[in-house]
Amino acid sequence: MESSKKVLLVTRPIAPPWDEASKNFAYFLAKNVKDIRFGLLTKGSVSDLSDNVAQHPIYTSSSLNLKFSQKIKLLKLVSLRKEYDVLHFMLTPAKLNSWAFKNFVVNKKIKTIQTVATLREDLFSDSDFKKILFADLIITYSDHAKNKLESLGFPNVKRVYPGIDLEYYKPMKVRGGSTATMEVKPPLLKKWNINPEDFVVTYPGEYVRLGCTDDIVNMILQYYSILE
Repeated sequence: MESSKKVLLVTRPIAPPWDEASKNFAYFLAKNVKDIRFGLLTKGSVSDLSDNVAQHPIYTSSSLNLKFSQKIKLLKLVSLRKEYDVLHFMLTPAKLNSWAFKNFVVNKKIKTIQTVATLREDLFSDSDFKKILFADLIITYSDHAKNKLESLGFPNVKRVYPGIDLEYYKPMKVRGGSTATMEVKPPLLKKWNINPEDFVVTYPGEYVRLGCTDDIVNMILQYYSILE
């Protein structure tokens, strides 16, 4: 039976390596939600996708950092948009890509969604946000971002916490009889001097590109100083 909605997910190339949050989320969303017909922007063909997913191999590189030649390929959305009811922009909003999307891709016939993983308040002013955010619906991952955008006059903001694959991140037995969030093999336990009964907190985020790791390390050091 034909599904009611067709949604094109506008992302970086959906292709290995799986090292970027927005494309990973788009891949697993399209793979697991069966009652919507998704479109994915890929480099070549991606395996393990069902018949409800259309692949559009517009990219020629799977690099995390899109070069100008790859960004230009996003203009192919102009011809693709007529096939979809909704365009869901999952790229980090920036002045150039938002300007191009608003002027060449978006029209009144197609509904739009922007997912904003984090507000780069260190890079953009309040007036910048009013220019780069344009969708009919804006999704944030935090109440802070939602409240910030609402204070700027955006009436169309919803907070949705990031999805987690509970089939992958779930308690599993490790050697020694205790449980862990992910199955940890004994060599890794030995390498980091971790006992099976230890409580381990992982930070599966970006360690370099966004420059926030130093803040996290400082916070952890302050936390341990309080415990001591």
